Amino acid sequence: MKLSQNGGITQFLPVVSEFLPLFLLVIPQPFVCHSGPVGVAPGRFVLGPVAFFFLLINNQPNRATLAAAAGAVGGSIEDSTGRTGDHVYEMRHAAERVRAAVEASRSLPFPFTLTARAENHIVGRPDLKDTIRRLQAYQEAGADVLYAPGLVSRDEIHAVVSSVDRPVNVIMGIAGMQLTYTDLSTLGVRRISVGSALARVALGAFLRAAREMLEHGTFTFANEAASFRELNEIFKS
Repeated sequence: MKLSQNGGITQFLPVVSEFLPLFLLVIPQPFVCHSGPVGVAPGRFVLGPVAFFFLLINNQPNRATLAAAAGAVGGSIEDSTGRTGDHVYEMRHAAERVRAAVEASRSLPFPFTLTARAENHIVGRPDLKDTIRRLQAYQEAGADVLYAPGLVSRDEIHAVVSSVDRPVNVIMGIAGMQLTYTDLSTLGVRRISVGSALARVALGAFLRAAREMLEHGTFTFANEAASFRELNEIFKS
């Protein structure tokens, strides 16, 4: 007896590979809040999209209100353009986009946490001084939280935190980053997010299980699976 090579796992794996970016996009984005100013109790672990919602304004500030109408209580606006050769918006224009999003969020009948992101370090522009200037401009524009994804060293994180007066978010769950919650707290980080890390961990376990069945015909992956009882208790709460 062998696993199907035509309609089984070998056929499914390419589908997973093709749609993996979509899975990572729609799976809720978790984050940990370290202190109250961002609207969540200290140490509280929260799952979106009700808790948080990634938001690209693109000169349409009403998207903040649309996100809020869908149940979001926060969002982020990036300064990346998505274009090759012109990776981030000019700083003044980027700050204007943040200001437009802030104005829209302040019109809501409840607190809406707006995070402004400086994307330099993840679009091939590792210019820390420019990143700090951008975050300072976004702070001036009214952002509630500041975020520069791609910072990896203590010195970089400390430089950013010490240069602004708003809570700073740092992303963890990235290969090679060894800092702990305590380390980040000591550096003054006020919020920690893990982006798609938990989704990628889950999908990685799925792919390893599929490959084990396909390549070895064994099923030991089930030894690490969560029990029905554990999952039922989670959903009950």
